[in-house]
Amino acid sequence: MEVSHIIEAISQRLQEQFGDGYKRYLNEMPQTVETPAFLIQLLKLEHTPQMSKRAKITLFFNVKYFPLQGQLEAANHALRIQHALKEITLQDATVLLAKGAYSELHEGIAHNFMYFDFLLQDEEENALMESLQIKERDDSR
Repeated sequence: MEVSHIIEAISQRLQEQFGDGYKRYLNEMPQTVETPAFLIQLLKLEHTPQMSKRAKITLFFNVKYFPLQGQLEAANHALRIQHALKEITLQDATVLLAKGAYSELHEGIAHNFMYFDFLLQDEEENALMESLQIKERDDSR
């Protein structure tokens, strides 16, 4: 699983819920922004070692909404965004649940914070024997 898979799933879910009338930006905004628009920003990535060669990966996002008509529209969309992103499905059919979700409005822009976490298993290297010789025992004695 890669970070880009989660970002793609968020973007896809936004398109499903809001349609094609919204511009979607990933991680950076251009100088001129076409509104209405979403900006999907990865804020932080945590890697926490676990038992049995596993790690808990936590990705923190801010999904910003730039409204067409002001603060009330931004507030209404914040609620819809929280609902739409409560669960995302990756291309491999893995389902991730949004946790710690909340929204803030700053200067007419809706900031929708949430995180997704999952366990990552380190692949073990299987040491294979180079060769094996079998000797049969003679039980006729």
